[in-house]
Amino acid sequence: MPNNPTAVLPIEDNLDDVLLMKAMFRKERRRAFGFEHAGSLSAGLARLAEGGIDVVLLDLSLPDNTGADTFHRVQAQASDLPIMVLTGLDDDELGDALVKDGAQNYLTKGQVGADVLVRSIRYAIERKRTEQKLRELDRMKTQFIDSISHELRTPLHSIMGFSSLMMNGKVADPDTQRRFLSRINILSQNLATLIDDLLDASRVESGRFSIEKQSLSVQRLIDDVVDDCFGLAHENDVTIASRVPQSLPEIDADEGRLKQVMVNLLSNVVKFSDTGTEITITAEVTDQGIVVQVADQGVGVSDEAMPQLFERFYRADNSTTRESEGTGIGLYISKQIVEAHDGSIWIKSELGKGSTVSFSLPANV
Repeated sequence: MPNNPTAVLPIEDNLDDVLLMKAMFRKERRRAFGFEHAGSLSAGLARLAEGGIDVVLLDLSLPDNTGADTFHRVQAQASDLPIMVLTGLDDDELGDALVKDGAQNYLTKGQVGADVLVRSIRYAIERKRTEQKLRELDRMKTQFIDSISHELRTPLHSIMGFSSLMMNGKVADPDTQRRFLSRINILSQNLATLIDDLLDASRVESGRFSIEKQSLSVQRLIDDVVDDCFGLAHENDVTIASRVPQSLPEIDADEGRLKQVMVNLLSNVVKFSDTGTEITITAEVTDQGIVVQVADQGVGVSDEAMPQLFERFYRADNSTTRESEGTGIGLYISKQIVEAHDGSIWIKSELGKGSTVSFSLPANV
């Protein structure tokens, strides 16, 4: 919180030590500190339960508790906060054990000056934030791997099932054969798109992602993608309406990459659209360049999920969206592709009413 004082809570029963810490913080000019005080473990736990604290300075010798258990009880109450042990117990073995258990530092009273204490608090806060980001990234990766496994296994099982029935002569009706072949084709296209996205995600992470620009018609590109996605839309009983004027100027872009963006966007909105609804594609020239919009009448996205939609591995996780399949990687890749073209991508949504995904590209004008 760069614009607000850092809220420090010493859990310390020695008032002389508390006054000394206050004096140390008053001398600090580079960072503002808000200073509170709890004189016992129980008082500290009660204050932490109220929230609003950024960092804890913990003594291990308190009237109602001592030793390592003091730290563990505070940690259980405030696992998301950096906890620095500042105690009179000069015990390296205990310090090593508590740092391994999650303490951000173990400092001994009388051996720490104001500069060291302030710097240690600043580093403790940043380390805790980094730890939380890494834990969240690990959670999202695990969720992503689970999703990928599902997204690969499910269509493969269907393809094997349909093809096996036809190879064994168990589907004699020509209409049923065509329906099965159409389904196999759609599932194969979905798998190809997923594999392309996975490969591109790897290229982005390794710095090997590239685009090859050529002059192309946005209107023709959108028409081609709508044709490609017709089967998927028909299967989900959704209509795609393209309202793109032929007068749009051409753009310099990577045709394959932009098709990948459009396929990702259309695949997403088809999955999250109610049956019998319409998906609308529009495009127009603005002062941002050419702006393409894909609007649906689906479940929408919550305000809490919106800022994370274009992050890698992220999937909206609420009661209205969990029934639909998806890995969350498509929007991340789409953002990388659009930004590689010096464009931008954004989304507007309302729960229960649908979403509109828009992206802009520089026009040749």
